[in-house]
Amino acid sequence: ECIDLALARGAELELREANRDAAIAQRDQAQANYLPKLKLDGGIQVWDSEQVAAFDVGIPGVDIPPFVVRKQVTWSLNITLAQPLSGLWQVSIADALTSMGVDLAELERDAARLDKATTVVEAWLQNVLARELVEVRKTSLAQRSSDRERAGALVRGGVLVEADLLRADLGVMEARQSLSQAERQASLARARLTQLVGEPRTALAAGPTAHGALVGSLAEAKTQALVHRIEVKQVTSKVTQAERAVDLAWSKLVPTVNLVAQAQFSRPSAFSQDAVAFVGVTFDWMAWDWGATSKGIDEARAHVRAARAGLRQLEDGIQLEVESAWVDLAAAEDQQKLAAEAARVAGENYALVQKRFGAKAATSFDLVEAESALTKARLDEKLAHVNGLMARARLARAIGKTATEIAREGTP
Repeated sequence: ECIDLALARGAELELREANRDAAIAQRDQAQANYLPKLKLDGGIQVWDSEQVAAFDVGIPGVDIPPFVVRKQVTWSLNITLAQPLSGLWQVSIADALTSMGVDLAELERDAARLDKATTVVEAWLQNVLARELVEVRKTSLAQRSSDRERAGALVRGGVLVEADLLRADLGVMEARQSLSQAERQASLARARLTQLVGEPRTALAAGPTAHGALVGSLAEAKTQALVHRIEVKQVTSKVTQAERAVDLAWSKLVPTVNLVAQAQFSRPSAFSQDAVAFVGVTFDWMAWDWGATSKGIDEARAHVRAARAGLRQLEDGIQLEVESAWVDLAAAEDQQKLAAEAARVAGENYALVQKRFGAKAATSFDLVEAESALTKARLDEKLAHVNGLMARARLARAIGKTATEIAREGTP
């Protein structure tokens, strides 16, 4: 079901379909050039004056009155039906190339469908696995908590010492850390699958709590990203450019009209003047070309669909990137809290073991083990702090912050 939804709604598949339709329109334009085309051209001229001719035959009693050779307003219309002959070779080559383009576009579309199906399978399995890992981590935390309660009862009964209880506390801390990471990964896996199938997103159960001035909520972070990311601005410009190309394609259906003015100078004769001028309008129109021009409109529209699909694909990817950065930062903040608590517990454990070692109630191995646990906890705390800064910087980049703002978020 997820695969069917993804194939029906996927932006990348719509992009491939649009590219295929554009290739088909290009092929149809090339094939239309095999057939004759009907072309109209002409114009109307307004001369500075009529041209009048007068003859003197030199015969007594014979007088030829002047007559108009050219009126002041003239017009012309030419109708041409042209069948290409020598150009058929080029037309056939263009036809073969564009037909190959259609085949290639169809292969790319089919390959994209297979890739999308495989990606959905992987995302679905990752989502299932992430949910199962959460259940495993919950069970582990419940077991560690139960062990800690038993350890507390044994300490109160004098069977175990306080250090054993602190070690149980460390186990609970580790289980909580693992559960937090598993829950974040499950949320991200669900978001990834949701994006692939085109379903509305569901809000994360919990989010970062210490973003400060960086961002208020996940929805706000996504909105900021779509507004400020330079990639969105670039692709949006491409969409606008593609839409204007449709207007250009439509304009080719309109006759070409020119306003002209001309002056002519020649040796005067009975049928010509030494200087004459006119202003007028000429037009040129391909009245019928077997759909070549209209297919250009179809091609331009297909490019618009492709640009819009590319924009939607980019927006989906950016939203998922923001959600991933959000999850990483939330997990990093959780890890900082848990690491600080683990370091505190490890410090208390080390202090108790030192006292027990001084009272000869613990061995040197117990002391070394406690010191190693404390060192590890402190290193984990430092690492969690640095990871938190890096996560803040990644989220700042994801929502479209400037380089200065990104640097500030990653600075201790």
